[in-house]
Amino acid sequence: MGKLTYHKDNFLSLELQYQKEGEWIQCFNIPNVTLPTVTYLGFSAHTGEVTGTDLKSPRSRPAVLG
Repeated sequence: MGKLTYHKDNFLSLELQYQKEGEWIQCFNIPNVTLPTVTYLGFSAHTGEVTGTDLKSPRSRPAVLG
């Protein structure tokens, strides 16, 4: 499972959970990132299988900052 986090004008990071549930490993964290105002999200994978690979449950959540 992967978690891509963008904090507007602050950072972009990617974390993966693949060894144990609830244990996230940071792949990268890029500071001072500004993304375009029009955004698109795409998914791609190379699994070695021709068929039978489904994207199970993509989720998008806005951050609630207090």
